[in-house]
Amino acid sequence: MRTFRNTIYPDLKCQEHGIYDVWPCPWPECKNGVSEDSFRVESLLEGEEPEVYTRRHWKTLSGEPYFSWDRAKLPNWFSLPSVVWNEARRQRLVNSAVPELIYHYTSIEGLFGIVQSGHLWLSDYSYLNDTRELSHGANLVTEVARELLVDENRPLAIDLLQRCIKELQAPVHRVCVASFSEAGDSLSQWRAYGNIAIGFEPKDVSLHASRANLRAVEYHRDRQRALAELHLHHMREAYLVDSLNGRLVRIEDVYFKTDRLVELVAFFKDAGFAMEQEYRLAFIEHPDLMPSLGQKASAKRFRVSRGRVIPYVLSNELEPVLPSSRDLTIKEVVLGPGSDATLERGIREFLVESNMRDVEVKRSRVPYRT
Repeated sequence: MRTFRNTIYPDLKCQEHGIYDVWPCPWPECKNGVSEDSFRVESLLEGEEPEVYTRRHWKTLSGEPYFSWDRAKLPNWFSLPSVVWNEARRQRLVNSAVPELIYHYTSIEGLFGIVQSGHLWLSDYSYLNDTRELSHGANLVTEVARELLVDENRPLAIDLLQRCIKELQAPVHRVCVASFSEAGDSLSQWRAYGNIAIGFEPKDVSLHASRANLRAVEYHRDRQRALAELHLHHMREAYLVDSLNGRLVRIEDVYFKTDRLVELVAFFKDAGFAMEQEYRLAFIEHPDLMPSLGQKASAKRFRVSRGRVIPYVLSNELEPVLPSSRDLTIKEVVLGPGSDATLERGIREFLVESNMRDVEVKRSRVPYRT
């Protein structure tokens, strides 16, 4: 049996099967996988036995196979998001490719804050955006769950779907977000958010904010429905496996907390906003679940914006903080329409004095004065 070293740095392991993970592709006979049906992973703790990962066979609603690696020591609930998004990539419901850079639009003061602190502010979603965005996604998932109930005859699965429908009516999660765009010189973004666009590499943002999820926002309802169906289907199948194998003794109601569903709907938006080309960094926290997993809630901070008090969380304070998490690295700064040579010179000098002399600085090409 092969043995791998433990790692926290995922990558696209298999384009064909959409596998973005730290381990090889789990599909049998894949050139990007392993021939054996199991492998071992060295423990991070000295003297502890390696953990065994075993290939698990699942079936889609239409009966097609898909695969994942099963950690016998933990419920499949923990791997649920990665398995779902891997399968979504395989089905071409989401794009496997990611942009080279994503851009956070902000003010000059915002740029200074990010450079000097080395972290991002993820603002409480309910204070910043139209909360109908979350209810839009929750209503769609509820609709799909009710459709799945029609043909479901397994008592445990029926109970799970009914509980999900009930919990989605009044979610209690704390959802904090930071927004980015694929477009680094967008007129609508300049008008809405500020005169500075800061370019980051997506992988660097993900590794920096280790407990948050960075994904492209989905605007099209058909794909939103397909993603909701895939997620609910895999969740109930994983719940049945974990229940029947006695893996939920310590956290028996973990599947009923709907955290994973909120992680999904946080990336659904109305098609009218598609021009934003948004990538969203979202941190979802359930007040009851965190203590049951032995984790503390992230510190709640506050700022004032446009006469409102906005709760937020710092990207480097998400619990649990990984000791090997990356510093936030800026790759590019774009100055918005109307910027002049004096502002550009000042920004360049500020970045040099902040040990960021390699950051590219350029001006917008949009012919519009703010």
